[in-house]
Amino acid sequence: YSREVRAYSMIASGQLSEGARALRELAKSLTGGTAWMIEMAKRAERLAGLAERNPAAAHELLAKGESETVSALRIQDVP
Repeated sequence: YSREVRAYSMIASGQLSEGARALRELAKSLTGGTAWMIEMAKRAERLAGLAERNPAAAHELLAKGESETVSALRIQDVP
């Protein structure tokens, strides 16, 4: 997960090509075929494609994921 988060951070900070490259490398490295690996590879490929074609949509997807995580962890009101 740390490689995924690092790539997300690159994209969020405007390093779009570097982040997309890191996500594609991550996707290629997930060869185990387990459900979580397949899902992570799909997420990586989707965000890499968005970062290359539509940076605004990539940022929106990251923001949506952050919002969902905050909600799932119930930390909306944590300063």
